[in-house]
Amino acid sequence: MKATEVFWVSGAVLLGLSLCMAQSPPAKPSSAPPPKQSAQNTKNKQPEWKALVQQAASAQQKGDLSKARSLLDKAYQAAPTGKDRAEVACKIAELHEKQQQFAEARRWYLEAIYAAPKEPIAKQAKEKMRKLPDPRRPAAAGATSTGGGTQKPR
Repeated sequence: MKATEVFWVSGAVLLGLSLCMAQSPPAKPSSAPPPKQSAQNTKNKQPEWKALVQQAASAQQKGDLSKARSLLDKAYQAAPTGKDRAEVACKIAELHEKQQQFAEARRWYLEAIYAAPKEPIAKQAKEKMRKLPDPRRPAAAGATSTGGGTQKPR
């Protein structure tokens, strides 16, 4: 009787193993990279914030300054931190400067400096900010420290 039991048990084990091996292997994750976009599509595609800056420039040329500002605000929010955000902040400052809103222009130039302090755009923003009229500085309004004008003594 023992030989018969061993026969049946070994037969069942072999049958179970053959069934396991007959099944398809589990799906492996594909090691192949996803299909790449064509080089032309990749080159033409630009970040959303850059497209918004271009739309703002177009609106500004058409004289729609409120639309330009709105688009630049969206671009500022969408731009990654650092140099890109500083670039958008400078565009906003320049828009305020054209509208003679010098306090706002100064604020946005400072934003650009804080966003990318070690980038060349920060140096440009500092220079532009220094050229803005500032009612807090008497020398900018043409007065001297003695309170008089800028005339030379006789």
